[in-house]
Amino acid sequence: DALNGTLALNSSLASYVKTINWNSTNTSYVSWANAINGTLLNYTDALNGTLALNSSLASYVKTINWNSTNTSYVSWANAINGTLLNYTDALNGTLALNSSLASYVKTINWNSTNTSYVSWANAINGTLLNYTDALNGTLALNSSLASYVKTINWNSTNTSYVSWANAINGTLLNYTDALNNTLMQQANWNATNTSYYLATNPFSFYNSTNPPMETLWNANYSTFLTHVTWATANNGTLLNYSNALNGTLALNSSLADYVKTVNWNSTNTTYRTTTNNTFVSFLNVSLNNVSFQAGAINITSNSTCVKIYGATSILEVC
Repeated sequence: DALNGTLALNSSLASYVKTINWNSTNTSYVSWANAINGTLLNYTDALNGTLALNSSLASYVKTINWNSTNTSYVSWANAINGTLLNYTDALNGTLALNSSLASYVKTINWNSTNTSYVSWANAINGTLLNYTDALNGTLALNSSLASYVKTINWNSTNTSYVSWANAINGTLLNYTDALNNTLMQQANWNATNTSYYLATNPFSFYNSTNPPMETLWNANYSTFLTHVTWATANNGTLLNYSNALNGTLALNSSLADYVKTVNWNSTNTTYRTTTNNTFVSFLNVSLNNVSFQAGAINITSNSTCVKIYGATSILEVC
């Protein structure tokens, strides 16, 4: 009992002050105020988890036992190669944080015969939400809420929000109009309806096993090879777009003063005929000392010559 630790060994008293040497007025002693002002470690702080308890050091290597050349120790490379759990992976959500386990039952508290626990049958009878139903589209995924306003961010006086009046004024599609059969409802869709056209072929489609007979093509490659090639089409035999606009041909916009074929009337007496070669009639005019007759044919022509009639003479140009 003398050595069980209840009594102090004499060898441990070297740093203590004997009662006969005590001086209560000696200011070099530490006062109680200084002892608890945080400079010295108090009992509470010693046990708050910042320092390791001696009882927790059993698996640690003491400094005096450390051997830096011991290859049995784990190297830093091995420590971070993925075999050991690093801090980042520990907090990536794969493992549960201790703070999230408040509502879980610890293994030591588990009682397999406790009837107050939910049975598996009750867990999947529809009362609780199962994983499949949670993802069937009835509930919104968190990832789909980016464009929604959280309740804490809602401002009822914010005029930039759409008002109810604007929401139902026809700009947005309301539920009634959505179901008035202008749009096809999913319930009316028939995936086997052959009257639908494919999105990739919106105008029509052919049955590849029984195509229609088309006289210009007829799905005959040999016949196709007898048609005009691109090289032939572009070698100058056919009119290309550039040559059509190079000025050789008249633009439609330049034909305003011309008579269209559909408007031509061969019996219209206002036109000049090939046999009516009179250009000036009933006109007295002097030109280079040539007087034209009044009331007579002054200029005539045939396929060979042109005759100009004067008062007393005729000029014939052939």
